Amino acid sequence: MTARPDCSKLRPLPIVASELRKLKRNYLTEVNMSKPLSRYQAFIAFAVLIAAVLSTATVPALAQRGWQSANFPAPNSGWLVFTIIGDNSACASYNGRDCLWGITSPRQIRFDRIRPLVCGADHREKWGVTGYENPRHWCNLAKRVSKFDD
Repeated sequence: MTARPDCSKLRPLPIVASELRKLKRNYLTEVNMSKPLSRYQAFIAFAVLIAAVLSTATVPALAQRGWQSANFPAPNSGWLVFTIIGDNSACASYNGRDCLWGITSPRQIRFDRIRPLVCGADHREKWGVTGYENPRHWCNLAKRVSKFDD
């Protein structure tokens, strides 16, 4: 281990007021004092700022409203994010056909890409059944779960 130097004899250097004024004057002269922005430039700068804010926002709050997750039993078992559209259950899907099984939270979903699979006629068109025929199908269970949450 190295020995620490004895700092007890060190004293702060006195800074004279004239030196402080000189430092302040030099700092202020180095700052770029540009002309004010024109209206067009201000509009462009504002538009770029808005675009940057919107591009960093992951999901609008309205798009996420009403989505919830649950762990469903067989025949379609596992975690699923769903909502109610109209009077029908709908699962989160990116292609409108296949539910995103295994997703445990709506925060894991890119809602800007969502094309939900809606139970009923839409589900029958893609899978040959509405999803309501089997009382243990996620379509039925999601509808029941959402009624308890209302």
